[in-house]
Amino acid sequence: MVPSIKGSLFGVVVEELQEHLDAGRISRDAAEAMLRPGDLAVIEEKVRAGTWYPIDLHDRVLGLLCRTVGGGRREYLVEGGRRAADALADTGLYAQFEVKGDDSRLREFGRILVTLSGAIYSFSCWRLADSDAETGCFTIDVSDAMALPDLVVARAEGFVERAITNAFGGDWQVTSQRPSSDHVMIEGRRVGS
Repeated sequence: MVPSIKGSLFGVVVEELQEHLDAGRISRDAAEAMLRPGDLAVIEEKVRAGTWYPIDLHDRVLGLLCRTVGGGRREYLVEGGRRAADALADTGLYAQFEVKGDDSRLREFGRILVTLSGAIYSFSCWRLADSDAETGCFTIDVSDAMALPDLVVARAEGFVERAITNAFGGDWQVTSQRPSSDHVMIEGRRVGS
């Protein structure tokens, strides 16, 4: 199978692109120039939440949005991840993600989060490498991540940050690094407590 992302998250990016196209903030000509032939045809079809879409297509759409609307800023992608977490929560498709409680449930939340990744990405292996309720820190280890684009990793930072903030409250800082081309680490910690 081609490395893919579920329509439930791809659709959030497509809706964002469509809003900018409809409002004239991105011209169709500019979109066609930055995407590959046939990409707009896929985007203009109804995105189905349960259907797999190529991660490369998702990456190209994110790149288009980041360059044209986000001014090339990484923070634009992180904020997009936060919005995607909100949108996904609003669908009710992933109710098991609604862990509420104090930091003693951090490990449980991390396990749910990495399990969710298997429902979103058709590739890569996400696992909770470490969590410490006492310090409010966690590490998610992503292996087999060669096909996971850096733009998607930046968006995942925002997604994880918003999801954990919604579950536990307070302020969280989430960062990522790519120690090798096939390995990503997403780390988070509670700040200001």
